[in-house]
Amino acid sequence: MRREFSKNTIISRSIRSVPPLLRLFCFPHAGGGASMFNDWQHALPPQVELCAIQLPGRENRVREVPHRHMNPLVESIVCELDDLMDLPFAFFGHSMGASLIFEMTRHLRRSGRPQPVHLYVSGCKDPSNDSNDDLIRSDLPEPQFIAYLKEIGGTPEEVFESKELLKIMLPVLRADFEVLETYEHIVERPLECPITAFSGADDEIVTSEDMQEWRKHTNGNFRLKIFPGGHFFVRDAKNQVISELSISLGSVMAENGQV
Repeated sequence: MRREFSKNTIISRSIRSVPPLLRLFCFPHAGGGASMFNDWQHALPPQVELCAIQLPGRENRVREVPHRHMNPLVESIVCELDDLMDLPFAFFGHSMGASLIFEMTRHLRRSGRPQPVHLYVSGCKDPSNDSNDDLIRSDLPEPQFIAYLKEIGGTPEEVFESKELLKIMLPVLRADFEVLETYEHIVERPLECPITAFSGADDEIVTSEDMQEWRKHTNGNFRLKIFPGGHFFVRDAKNQVISELSISLGSVMAENGQV
C-alpha cells in the first residue's frame, strides 16, 4: 500500500499488477477515516484501483479543520479529485459517506464533469427522507453526545477510554453530524448511473425499507443487497461486503466493455 497526495486530500492507492481500468473512490462514515478501507483492495478485481478518501480532521489529517456544511465539503473534494477522474470511476459511501457521494455526483453533473459509472450507497437514508430533520445531535452536551455515540456504535472503544483521543475525535464527529443536520436536499432529476444499495439486516438506524427508497434517485438499474449485522455491517460482515462489491464491479466493467 502506498500513500499519495492529490492536492489536500490523502488517498490510499494500492500498487496493482495490471494498469487500472476503473477507480473506486470510497468514503467513510461520520468520524471515520480512510483506514477502514485498508484491506479492501486485495479482494477487488485486479483492474480496479481503490482510492480511500481521507477527510480533514482525522488520522493523518488530524491537524486540519473539518468541514461543517455539505456544499463546501463537496466542492473541495471534487476539486481535489479532478485529476483522478481520467478513468471510469465508481463511488462507495457508508452512512454520511453515502450522502456525500450522492451530492458529489450531482455536483459533477451540474458542472459538466465526468460522472461515476456506478453508485454504491450503504447504510444511509435517501436524501429526500426528512424524518430526522428535528434531531440535532451536534450540539449536545458532551455526556449526552458520548452516550449517543456509544448507542449507535462505530466509534472504537479505545476512543472513549482516552481523554486525548476524545479531545481529538469529538470535534470531528460534531462537525460531521452538523454536515448532515444542516444538509438540505434540493430536488433534481434522477441520476443516470445505476445505484446499488447495501443494507444491514438488523440496522435499526437505517432499515432495508429505508434503503429501498434510493431507487427513485436513478433512471438506471437499482439493486438492494442485505448483509448480516447492524448499522456498521460494513465492518462486521466485511468479507461479504467486499465479495459482493468485487462481483458487482466486475459486472460494471463488463457492461462498459472494459473487460
